[in-house]
Amino acid sequence: MTRPWRSLWFQCVAVGAVSTAAALMAERRAQAVPGGETRPGLALRGNLAGATGTQRLRFEFFSGGTARCQATVDVTLDASGDFEADLSTTLCPASLFDGGDVTYDVSIGGEVVIVRAAVNPVPYAHYAERAGVPECPIGYSRDRGVTAFVRCTRPLTGAALDEVVRVGTGTSAFWIDRFEASLWERRDGSGRQFGLVGPASANMYMTATDHVNGFPDDASGSEVEYAVSVAGVQPSRHTTQIQAMVACQASGKRLPTLSELYLAARGTLDPGVSNGADARCVTSASALRNTGLGTLCRSAYGAEDLIGNAGEWADRWAIGFLTRNDFYWPETSVANQSATLNINSYASRFQNFLWRGVPSGLIFGGSIDYGADGGRYALSAYFAAIGRFPTQGFRCVVSR
Repeated sequence: MTRPWRSLWFQCVAVGAVSTAAALMAERRAQAVPGGETRPGLALRGNLAGATGTQRLRFEFFSGGTARCQATVDVTLDASGDFEADLSTTLCPASLFDGGDVTYDVSIGGEVVIVRAAVNPVPYAHYAERAGVPECPIGYSRDRGVTAFVRCTRPLTGAALDEVVRVGTGTSAFWIDRFEASLWERRDGSGRQFGLVGPASANMYMTATDHVNGFPDDASGSEVEYAVSVAGVQPSRHTTQIQAMVACQASGKRLPTLSELYLAARGTLDPGVSNGADARCVTSASALRNTGLGTLCRSAYGAEDLIGNAGEWADRWAIGFLTRNDFYWPETSVANQSATLNINSYASRFQNFLWRGVPSGLIFGGSIDYGADGGRYALSAYFAAIGRFPTQGFRCVVSR
């Protein structure tokens, strides 16, 4: 009796079935994904229509008509018959699928349901498109020494590293800067750092004095600055939302959405009023601390200082108000210590402020002057997209 088999996918080598009793499609996951990512095996995804629970699949691969390897995999099927599993390369090496005349049989419960299906090699140039969601984005490598979260790095000048951490799994995963961003003259984090010196005037809304020439508040010039996530430096601030967008883009990243900031901050311990001296989130201090010192202000995904320190631009605008409006949510109680500033909005008519009804950029998490109001629910719509502030920074996201 032929079992109800619908389809199976290997990630990264297309396989076409020739059996009339069943249809099997497969792609093999590349052993080396561009960007230095190495996988321990071949990732399997598939569906056995009409079956649930645990099933044992046996694969036998042939090259030039000669049996090369066998692998038995136990899979657990959900209510729809879908499953995921890994085929170790100690059983069937990845090199087997890099070319040549490769075929395979598939057996379930001792019954061969696929006979000598052909494996068609996929060019390496297509691996990145077919590899699904890797552990790290292209250009980054995973630090295997860190097991509590997925830490991905790319080398900068000297021994410095640009660090991102992965948030979530599967196709919804993204990578966010581990630290608040710093702005540099070159993409490798070398040269001069920008966004450290505010205006000499007491009017803090004047143009910052230390951005590169040609990179004005609205980023309309021909020059750019590069955003990196590196430990041991001051976060760059005095930076408009537009400048932050352009700096992230110049580094192959983008400004995070509000939902991405919320998700990335999950698990961060909100300390209330804290000067950050004990590595907790800093919500009440006279100066920002360097990146990498917020080891107790770390989310479940490894991102630091998403609460407090520098407030962070989100890729989101809100309608501004002519007068300031404060609302708190959730309500403060002994049982709920998450009550934080919801919307702090002011829109006026000068360079950084706009008339009522014109959008203001959202700032997430609070900063060193928020005190108990800082937290994962802290939002400010105080500034227009070309507004700056001494405690206002940002970080970036990598999509792939």
